[in-house]
Amino acid sequence: MASQLMAMMMGMALTCREGDKLFEAGKIDAAKAKYLSEARRIVGPTFCLPSTPGEGSGGVISTVYTALDNPIKIANLLGCLLGMAKCLAHEKDIEMALAWLEETNALYRCTYFLATDPLYDWMDFNIAEPPEFRIFRARALCLASELFMGLGNTATGTTRRFSAASKLQPLTPELTAIVDVPLPPEAHQIRHPDPQKILASEVQSPALQVRGSWKRLNIAKLGGVAEGRENFACFIWNSMRQSGMFIGWSMLVHNDTAILFTGGPTIDVFDLVTESWASFRTTYTPTAADIQAGVTDGWPYPRQLCNDATIQIAHNKMYVFGGDHGTTSVGCNLFMELDLTTRKWRRLTGYVRPPKYGDYTCPGPRKSASSWVSTDKKRIFLLFGQADRQGASLKNEAHGADSAFGYEDMWSWGIAEERWRRERMSGNPPCARTEMACTYNEKLQKTIVFGGYMPTLPTLVLEQGMQFDFSYFADTFIYDATPKTPASPNDSPTVTAPKWKQVLTHGFPTYRCQAQLAADPQTGRTYMFGGFTNNQYIPTRRAPGFRRGAPWRAVPPWWLCWRVPAGGWGILARSQTSTDTTSQVIAVPQRSTRQSQFKYPQVASVGMKQRNESATASIGDILLPQEKNSHLHARRDTVVHVDATAVHGTVHRGVRHRAAPCTAVHHRAGRFLTDTHCYCQ
Repeated sequence: MASQLMAMMMGMALTCREGDKLFEAGKIDAAKAKYLSEARRIVGPTFCLPSTPGEGSGGVISTVYTALDNPIKIANLLGCLLGMAKCLAHEKDIEMALAWLEETNALYRCTYFLATDPLYDWMDFNIAEPPEFRIFRARALCLASELFMGLGNTATGTTRRFSAASKLQPLTPELTAIVDVPLPPEAHQIRHPDPQKILASEVQSPALQVRGSWKRLNIAKLGGVAEGRENFACFIWNSMRQSGMFIGWSMLVHNDTAILFTGGPTIDVFDLVTESWASFRTTYTPTAADIQAGVTDGWPYPRQLCNDATIQIAHNKMYVFGGDHGTTSVGCNLFMELDLTTRKWRRLTGYVRPPKYGDYTCPGPRKSASSWVSTDKKRIFLLFGQADRQGASLKNEAHGADSAFGYEDMWSWGIAEERWRRERMSGNPPCARTEMACTYNEKLQKTIVFGGYMPTLPTLVLEQGMQFDFSYFADTFIYDATPKTPASPNDSPTVTAPKWKQVLTHGFPTYRCQAQLAADPQTGRTYMFGGFTNNQYIPTRRAPGFRRGAPWRAVPPWWLCWRVPAGGWGILARSQTSTDTTSQVIAVPQRSTRQSQFKYPQVASVGMKQRNESATASIGDILLPQEKNSHLHARRDTVVHVDATAVHGTVHRGVRHRAAPCTAVHHRAGRFLTDTHCYCQ
């Protein structure tokens, strides 16, 4: 009797169900009006729903949401936000549906404030009562998964569904029915993007997608051993001293000088004009707050080392976030500022080692994140990264676990107000990942992200009888952070606000992480260099970065073009009209009986008649034809030829062994200078 009374009271409190009844009856407009009115009854009439990303309180953390302490009200609000997303998805307004679903994510993240102690992102927190909270959360994740999959963003779609199944434990029968249906059986079998599906990808929503193309550049000289010659000059030269291997360090260009920060007080610099090395000393005086944050021995980085940090320069100051050092493998969230004029350091936020509890005011501890400076130089953005909890476990450090944790967050630092803001992943964003290639294109005023690695998203290869606990990506995204105020608070706020778009390409470089993107500030062209992948995840007949009997072979860079002003689309189209008649493979790969190969039963050549011959290529090579009636190429039979890049590494006993390169890409006087030291562990 008591349980029935409780259920009756719950039904009266969850007024979102009245909107559900209207939706099921096909009264979509009435349902939207009901959902919106009930939501406003909870948050107030002046609160903007959904909030505009990138403006004022448009971040994830909302004081209105954190002030809610009634679980029933929170669940009811979550149901209303979900209901609005369902209605908009039914009306095929995908962009606004995703905006309301992102609002559910913001509300969910704010429920962490109800926990007794601050939690880290890798800790799952769900309100136990009412049970509808977890049900609404699962439905929101699954609806988002369905919408992203429909847009061809398979990585984010699969990740959202995987989160619903793994982060809402324990799964009740009702939750199991939600997260399992309609889960595509191949959800964890496809790659992101998948070669078998990429040719069918089309721009369905210009607000969330853009057509693009990757072009492999043919460089005249790739290095390596000298060719045979005669009657040449020869002498002995005392060459410049070579340093050891660069492992996880970054270089950044400022005033024609490349700055190398390794974690110590001495900063190494390379003058790009005189092409000579030098160094300078910096100073740091810890405050009482710094000492409380874990600073010892007068320096913030133990053993004067810092690897896999992300660095930016703005207003003649260098900012360093995260990375690992001698006393933490999981990564840290130290945020340091170096005044390049006075050469003095200052700690802004964060801790030397992750404390017992989290901190909601700043990003969590991590390494291998990406960052960039906004167009107006007022904010520094921080994207993704990983907490190496597996590495911490192997060393018996705090916060250790069986696997690493890939962050799915984005933050921005207000340089003037010196405060962090957790940003919303609005639009059509990439999924959680780390070690991705990322750059800010100053001419286009957009951020480009390619590839990366997710340590906890499994990939199944049934024909090989293998399961990988991780995933590599080869998808491309752009982020436009230029804020634009909508006409009214409820006038489609995400249409003109900062958001992500996916770049759809009919061919792509091999799945990889640890690559480098660089943008030419004069032309706006974006290039990609290098990278790493697992040669069991992408099997090859031999290590593609090596030749037998020869040293390391350089790999040509890639050029990204997409259909936006100054995006290079017209330039690439004109360059393709003069393509010579060199034979190029034009076929869709099919599995052969050999596990490490694709079989190409149909081969054709540009400018040559078709031949019925067979050819093979390693799985690391993605060879895809360009679509017919392409606006990119003048010829319909021109292809995008995507080959495997320089990758190496092995899996031993289930542990991911990876290269740890330091790659710096600098642009000067029309040249890109790369400094790469790679090795196999």
